[in-house]
Amino acid sequence: MNRSSLAMVACLMLPIPPAAAQDLRDDQVIGTLHVALDGMVDMRRRIADCDTNEVEVDTGDSWDRMALLVTSTLWANGYTAEVVAGAVAILDGPALVPDCTLPRVVEEIANMPRTFDWEVLVRRPVEGLRFTIPARLPSPERWEQVTLIVGEAVPAWKASFVCLSVFQATGSFSSWSMRWNDTIEETREILAAAGYPTPDIAALLDPAKSLALLPGPADDRTVLYRNCEADNAWRDGQTYFIGPNMRDAVRVAVTDE
Repeated sequence: MNRSSLAMVACLMLPIPPAAAQDLRDDQVIGTLHVALDGMVDMRRRIADCDTNEVEVDTGDSWDRMALLVTSTLWANGYTAEVVAGAVAILDGPALVPDCTLPRVVEEIANMPRTFDWEVLVRRPVEGLRFTIPARLPSPERWEQVTLIVGEAVPAWKASFVCLSVFQATGSFSSWSMRWNDTIEETREILAAAGYPTPDIAALLDPAKSLALLPGPADDRTVLYRNCEADNAWRDGQTYFIGPNMRDAVRVAVTDE
């Protein structure tokens, strides 16, 4: 892809028509996003190579935050790992070597604020393409909290679920199985909308689906009968709130809502 220079970056700062992306196909949307990311990579190189001011432009950690906003937005909008990797490759890739003597480059650097935020800049093209941006960007801390919530809820539910499969196989078991799976999918949608990577979500939640929790062929069902008869906790109606409580706790963990 050929990169334009300063003129293209200036276009990033112009208002984008509201209907500009309305009828674009996904490949065109991603291609348009790539143009914006290319422009930011080139702009970063111009700042590095051409800024001779005594006070350097301070961007803090905003480049990393910008990259996180881009990748989490792509995940949240249902794009594949390949598309996300393509965006990351551009941000980590080489930039156009600038001609620091061009008058417009000189002017750009001279007028550039000494404090600069890449995350603010990237929001314009991302919003112009009508992506849904996660309200709270993903973080390792939030994800760790999610894994703890799920890690506590699934074993607790499994204990009751196994007993339901033993004593309610032809009764309420099927309904509870579907309710649990519905809750797992609702939790998946919450995490996806929050911008967490699809493979990570699958690795966390797929093993928690109903069939994965059932006793295996090698399990002694006589022992299961005895254990479930001895422990009546599965009959406690409160155990059936484990799934909804898990889902709601995950929502709070990733959205603060």
